[in-house]
Amino acid sequence: MKFFKVQIIRNLISILLGSTLPSFAQAPIHYDPFFVLPGKKGEKSIVAALSGSNIESIGKTTDAILMSKFSPGKNTEVGAHLTFGVFNDSAKSFSTLSVGSKYRLGENSAATLTLALPAKDVKDPGISLGFMNTSIITTRFEINQLVSVGGLKGYTSKNSTLVLDALLEPVFTINNRWAFIPAIIAVSDTEDVSNHLAIELNPSIDWLIADGNLINIGCSFGLAGSNKSNTTSVLIGLLRSM
Repeated sequence: MKFFKVQIIRNLISILLGSTLPSFAQAPIHYDPFFVLPGKKGEKSIVAALSGSNIESIGKTTDAILMSKFSPGKNTEVGAHLTFGVFNDSAKSFSTLSVGSKYRLGENSAATLTLALPAKDVKDPGISLGFMNTSIITTRFEINQLVSVGGLKGYTSKNSTLVLDALLEPVFTINNRWAFIPAIIAVSDTEDVSNHLAIELNPSIDWLIADGNLINIGCSFGLAGSNKSNTTSVLIGLLRSM
């Protein structure tokens, strides 16, 4: 997986959290829709993606996502994430806006901060703090982990409630162009952890089409939990690293 780590790393985590768990994930809980540790100083990336929350009515439930980020220092990254509901009948044209930062704690770990800002579909601010880590098992297999806590009304209906989410993402590198990622995402909140639990399976494929250009294609469906998704979501994303 070293090739993918040096070039770009993937998987649309915040897109899935926002589309499959709308009851308490109003804004993206992570500004970066891909699992990526902070890059080298001066590195820039852009993500453009389409995410449909229901494959049976994809023309009416699809959001367009745009994210841009920059590494001003060797350990830091800043970015902004915008969601547009132009193909989603239940969302506004300018749906959500989030900004955030990452700070590298070690070679394979970082702390994350995301701020949800008021937009058409998110009337109140929110804040999310997280920790991300990569465990390298072999040269072709690694496991990404991310845990975070979100608060304020940008993420919950009550300021006293916290959103809890976790990502477990095995990455199987097939060759220097392809990788398979059967990720698992779990989300709940402190109001009722067991009854609000949603566990989603998110299998996806990475295709490195050229240096610095990667396409991610995946889907997501409810796996377990009282609040699991009852629909299958689909997504396609393009990551351009410069």
